[in-house]
Amino acid sequence: PRSLVLYETSYLAVRRAAELSCSLSPFVLVDLGSNLGEHQWELLQRSDRILLVLPLSFLALKNAHQLIRFLAESKIDPSRINLVANRTGQAQELTPDKVEESLDRRLDHQIPDDVKSMNRAANLGEPVVVNNPSSKAARALHALAQSLGQSVIKL
Repeated sequence: PRSLVLYETSYLAVRRAAELSCSLSPFVLVDLGSNLGEHQWELLQRSDRILLVLPLSFLALKNAHQLIRFLAESKIDPSRINLVANRTGQAQELTPDKVEESLDRRLDHQIPDDVKSMNRAANLGEPVVVNNPSSKAARALHALAQSLGQSVIKL
């Protein structure tokens, strides 16, 4: 069927794009989305580091718990997984301590909910680390990037 051909083409395209990216750069960041299909799974298996980004909500915590359990059952080394809390500091969110307790893991990074800086950067079409490098979000993103590589280019 036509849809199967499109899927296979998409799968091959994603695989080739990942291979090409890896050959051109020492760092490749891939946003896999929330669905774990065959090509996402292959990219996860080949990844040196996996960033599990989640808001501090009950649903995100439940999904993170399931994914961490699945990765463990699939023999993915837990040291490759970094937990990143996104948009922290919002009203009615779970506390970082409760999330860490529930997942039995510490949050490696917390990106604060810096709406003003993030919206301004998005509206100007610039990364927040360039547009407003002293903002809370930019400093947290810089620390995250620094933890992933040996050095980060100072902008």
